[in-house]
Amino acid sequence: MRYPRSGEAIVPKLLRPLVIERRPAAYRDQDNDRLARMDLGADAWTRLTREECERLAMVVVDRVQTRVHALPAITRNHLLPDPRTALGLPIERRTANTIRRGAGSGATASGPWTVGRYLALPRFGGRALVDLLAAVEARHEITAGLEADGPEVFSASGDFASERALDTALTLIGQRLPISETQAKADLVHEGLIDGSVDLASLAHTAVRLGRHAPFHIIEMGGTRMVVRLADVTAARASYRIAIRAVQGWGTATIRAVASQLRVAVHAVVAAPFIEQLLAGTNGFRWLDRQQGWFWFAQGRNPIVEDLKKVFSVATRLSFARLWAALFRTRLGPAASAEAIGQICAAVPGTRVDGETVTIDRPFDRRAYLTDAENRVTRLLERAPPEGMSESQIRRIVRTLGLPWTTVWRLLRYSPVVERSPNDLYRLLGSTG
Repeated sequence: MRYPRSGEAIVPKLLRPLVIERRPAAYRDQDNDRLARMDLGADAWTRLTREECERLAMVVVDRVQTRVHALPAITRNHLLPDPRTALGLPIERRTANTIRRGAGSGATASGPWTVGRYLALPRFGGRALVDLLAAVEARHEITAGLEADGPEVFSASGDFASERALDTALTLIGQRLPISETQAKADLVHEGLIDGSVDLASLAHTAVRLGRHAPFHIIEMGGTRMVVRLADVTAARASYRIAIRAVQGWGTATIRAVASQLRVAVHAVVAAPFIEQLLAGTNGFRWLDRQQGWFWFAQGRNPIVEDLKKVFSVATRLSFARLWAALFRTRLGPAASAEAIGQICAAVPGTRVDGETVTIDRPFDRRAYLTDAENRVTRLLERAPPEGMSESQIRRIVRTLGLPWTTVWRLLRYSPVVERSPNDLYRLLGSTG
């Protein structure tokens, strides 16, 4: 009945993280390589000689005895059969006597029998633990269903009551990536898998300590901790960077436009649903029209809102088409939907949307929103004929007024308060000529 026993694991699964020794290749030996690379379960006996199995078993016992204090909480909380059942297993006589004396003394803590409770028995050390776990693992049906009876909540101290609970939590997060850490925690709390004080990074660290692959990585994006797959970190960072720059420059953007630029930035096709789910989880993200993919970020100063105030300092009633043309005179791409325009206008107090027309009762104070040069060009165009003025006409007038032509030229082409008619005449926005 001495460990190791033919047909049983040489390295019980619960102890693999404790036994595996990660060293540079120059410091590894044959036994260490086998422990690190081979799954030394029950089938190891069919691949190795008995002498090799016994030699590896002694290495396992030595490492567990010297490192048992470093067992992670999830392993200490793992449920095991009670002493009466354990004594019926083919364990070593010394292990059986230790369990019999310790359990019979009545000095142990109450509650379910876990790895930690067995380790609290007098003289129950690393060898006894390896012996017991190997026997229990070989007769897994004895422990089937035990985990379902215990609590399965991961706490801030890093304690999972069972490996099954940890696996369930990792699977749930993996299925919902990308997701904000706040939302991921809320989902896990709702499922009863963690308490509200958990940092998901500690969950990932626990998984790695137990030899599992953590299916996610946490990155900072605009003040939001986002949970993404490790393979998606580059795409996630690039998506947010492109989106935030687009909104800072134009005031709004579309998911499709971000995907198009991302294709160039990371030299890969990134699915629009990934970008949408990622950005929607960040702080300040707001939909303008989800169906068409228009969005912006809530921020202190938005250029499209500032331009809208300029527009309504010279006009009080505009159609959607005319308004959008004014706001995006130099922008390529599709026109915004009526819903998006309505959401943008709603950010400016006093505006009203009626069908596909936006109106305001009183124009904004030009002195507050137009630059000095814009004010002077505005006054010049107000005195122009309704159909507008040509560039050469404006240039002659500007020369007499002493205005720098370069500044005026830029305003004629880019300012939202100026319209360019199909026959290349410039007029003030809102003119009916």
